[in-house]
Amino acid sequence: MDFLRKFIETAFCFYNCDLIGRVMNGNQPISNKELIINKNTFVSTMRKNHPEMSDDSINLIYRLFEDKWSKNPNNMVISQNLFYSLVHFTNAVLRTEVNGSPVIKFEQLFKWKEVTEVTGETVLICAFLAYKDCYCNKYCKTRHFDWANLLPTDNKWLYHIFKVYKLIDLHQHLKASTSVFGISWACLMNHISHRNQQFKILVGEDLSKNDYNAVTLAAKIRIEICRRIMQPWNDEVLYDINAEIDKMFFKGIECCRRETHYLINRYRIGNNRQKQVNEYDYAASDCGVMSVFEGERRFLYMAFRHIFSGDRLAISSLLYRYLLIKAKIRSKMVQINTNVGFANFAAFERKKEIFIEGYPEYANLLYVLPMYEARTYYYQDELETRIAPQSQYHTLRNKYNAIEKINRQRNSSIAEYRIIYHFIKKKEKRSKGVGLCRNYHVRAEIKRQASAIHKLLQKRERVLKFEHQFKGYIADRIVGIDAANSELFCRPEVFAQAFARLSSFKIGFTFHVGEDFYDIADGLRAIDEAILFLNLKRGDRLGHCLALGIQPQIYYSEHDYHLAIPYQVLIDDMVWLKMKSMEWNVAIPPRVEKQIMDIFNGASMGQSMSDYYAAMRLRKEDPHRIGDKSVAHKIYNDYHYNPDLRKRGEVVEDFIVYPEYVSFIEAIQHKMRECIERRQFVIECCPSSNVKIGRLKRFDQHPIFTFCSVKNGNNHNLPVTVNTDDLGIFYTSLPREFELLTLALLKKKNEDGSTLYSSQEVYDWIERIVRKAHAYCFSNN
Repeated sequence: MDFLRKFIETAFCFYNCDLIGRVMNGNQPISNKELIINKNTFVSTMRKNHPEMSDDSINLIYRLFEDKWSKNPNNMVISQNLFYSLVHFTNAVLRTEVNGSPVIKFEQLFKWKEVTEVTGETVLICAFLAYKDCYCNKYCKTRHFDWANLLPTDNKWLYHIFKVYKLIDLHQHLKASTSVFGISWACLMNHISHRNQQFKILVGEDLSKNDYNAVTLAAKIRIEICRRIMQPWNDEVLYDINAEIDKMFFKGIECCRRETHYLINRYRIGNNRQKQVNEYDYAASDCGVMSVFEGERRFLYMAFRHIFSGDRLAISSLLYRYLLIKAKIRSKMVQINTNVGFANFAAFERKKEIFIEGYPEYANLLYVLPMYEARTYYYQDELETRIAPQSQYHTLRNKYNAIEKINRQRNSSIAEYRIIYHFIKKKEKRSKGVGLCRNYHVRAEIKRQASAIHKLLQKRERVLKFEHQFKGYIADRIVGIDAANSELFCRPEVFAQAFARLSSFKIGFTFHVGEDFYDIADGLRAIDEAILFLNLKRGDRLGHCLALGIQPQIYYSEHDYHLAIPYQVLIDDMVWLKMKSMEWNVAIPPRVEKQIMDIFNGASMGQSMSDYYAAMRLRKEDPHRIGDKSVAHKIYNDYHYNPDLRKRGEVVEDFIVYPEYVSFIEAIQHKMRECIERRQFVIECCPSSNVKIGRLKRFDQHPIFTFCSVKNGNNHNLPVTVNTDDLGIFYTSLPREFELLTLALLKKKNEDGSTLYSSQEVYDWIERIVRKAHAYCFSNN
């Protein structure tokens, strides 16, 4: 199965799509055109993505493809086709329910996840259903294509828990909480013209032309295949579309785009004779909100069915070219790489909407689909979703009303939602002005946004009236305040005044913290500062908090016991560790204590550590109103306004991690967990997001199991929730998060190879997490 997974990833995502046309035109040698791919090219492609494998091993995988995976699973003697490899995989990991709906075999979920994170689920599901309908269900065919973007598993126990107690997502960002790429691709395939600038944003000036041309080719292939296999009234004679498309490109790419645009409009006119025209996709047969995905699914299903029924070679090679182009663009919009850190995620997040800006019918779906999918597929009657605020009151109010109007007029079958406004953390600009405090521009923007939110809550304006209106006020829909984005350059102190100004309202507060950090100590200090500076109280929440629960030994060994840390951050971390160790009565190993004192004394300029720590605690105060009352105030003033100090603080230091430091940090983590448990802050865990952004290699390493023990009576039991974060970027759903955690726990072994947890313990733990999440909603405030 692992070999087949690697083959599919290589053949359907990383293979060079430009070579397919050469193969079909005879310019690229291949032993069997039905296989489409060239052996030598496949080997070199796979070597790039799997350097751990030798050429001999890769050659054997290709032999497996030739001898087994390229053949019809029902009859291994007759015809070969590249797409049968998809069927060999899906037959092992998927099955159909009695009603024909596809589901994942629960025990195969990790294999399914590994492949579909790279390929997407749609192509595999459509191949699976098309083959089943061709060879197993000869008298019926799939007619509905509105399944969930993330398939469910066949785990009946889990779904019984979901149905009885209902799920609730308390940490999701609205505009990234559906398949943004699926919407973007549908928009591209229906509106291919005038996209130059968007491709420049996606891939840069140098590569934009090539990628735009490739997507134009994909749009042309799609409409040509649709015209020939999905329009029963089309009486045109089939011809070699490969050759025709290549001729089109010789005429010029703009000519090809005009021709594609003309054919799409003509196809819509033909459809209009048969049924209502779909506003999202000419290939869709239904007109609901999910039809933006249904069109692509129907197209792929019909193409695969055509191929598995003994089709012409032209359709196979064209579809393959199309899928490779789509996979190439998808890899730049969905986080499928293995890089860690928030900056890597941010590169995808910034690009997610570029292809639907200017197309309101598609852009509005980002406000509709998360609520619709939550209730229809993901067992959620309610959710708390996050959006960024605007700086002006009227803009903020109008944005809120627009979201309400879109949802209530579009579809009533949506989850009841509450809004958490999240400020955006940003790296401070290089200020040209003299005497500006740290994060001056971000602070100014946050102040304006906080004022707009304050006025909105204060006015308590009624929600616009619609048929299924929310019974109450705008202020009742707004339940919380948050701050999100990279925390390396924008610490909790920046948001202290904004949180303080809004604290008089009956809303909850949460904060993204301890997710991305220079050192575990740095992440722990950020959590402590968030609690102190933002004046968080019992029932408020903390987002992610990886630093609170990751295993120090693993973390530091992966960094080779050396950390690159800016000098200012390093000093602050060392002072915080020293003072907290005294407060919590944690012994500091002698070598670590000497290291801490050496770092501090090298920068203290004669200050005492207690004065410096007091100045650190003053950072919650407005830097424009610093008094001159004490040594601590003087240190705090220098922190903001001394240019030499700030310049020195930006210098990066190589911090050596001693073995004693690892165990010391583990003790500090333990004490901090006790503090958070005692004060009853809720931790919002986002497993897939944390695996992607953090340094977790497996789901069973997630800190949630440290925060909240699976076995009753063991260690800590901090309040926790399971959430999705940016499910459209991390390719997940709320049921999927629980499925992954469940399977990870069931597979967890003791040293002797026996299972660590019983099934009953695992499902009891899941039920406990699901049930308690409802008590942590801010709407309960």
